[in-house]
Amino acid sequence: MLIGAADHIGSACGHAVAARTTIDEAVGLLQNLSAGHSEPLVPPALLRAADELDRGLGLIGAGESRVADITARL
Repeated sequence: MLIGAADHIGSACGHAVAARTTIDEAVGLLQNLSAGHSEPLVPPALLRAADELDRGLGLIGAGESRVADITARL
């Protein structure tokens, strides 16, 4: 069961990293487009989503470490 949990955590991490990359690309694109506008085009919610995703990545990493610790002790 621990191996399955580790696999799921690894998959979650991969998806979260891919999402973070996509958010970074979107923010970069919108910031470039903002240069020609009087108001920024990057929605504050997108920046908050990036922050929450970073927090989630930290939690996923902590879960991955815990599962690895438990597996090592067994």
